[in-house]
Amino acid sequence: MADIVIYDTEGTDVDPRHAQVTQFGGVRTDLAFNPVEEVNLKVRRLPWVVPAPKALEVTGISHPSELDAPGRLSEYEASGLVERFLVPGYGVPRTMVTFNGIQFDDELIRTMFFRNLRNPWFASGKLTTRIDLLD
Repeated sequence: MADIVIYDTEGTDVDPRHAQVTQFGGVRTDLAFNPVEEVNLKVRRLPWVVPAPKALEVTGISHPSELDAPGRLSEYEASGLVERFLVPGYGVPRTMVTFNGIQFDDELIRTMFFRNLRNPWFASGKLTTRIDLLD
């Protein structure tokens, strides 16, 4: 059964190759836009990551220590949940919808997947259609 996945990330920097995902949110719907699954993950900061002040401002975080809260997931745990959410079952057509996802979100997620030994090519394949609303 085909589905639509709408997702967004928040990160620690404007450069996705040097940033870390701090939050991932998404909704998976059927073709009639009925919600099937929702996810909102908050990710704990890696020890070597220094968030850019503008990134904190955009996400409404007043101090970097908020990114170290014990209730946040480790990046490894979050990467597994994000992968499970984004990667369809074999032979399932999927439409992925983002805003600035091709330039930022997908690269940020791909970098996280590389770091955590996950398949970084979640948005590729002949059954996957990508829509970037920024265009």
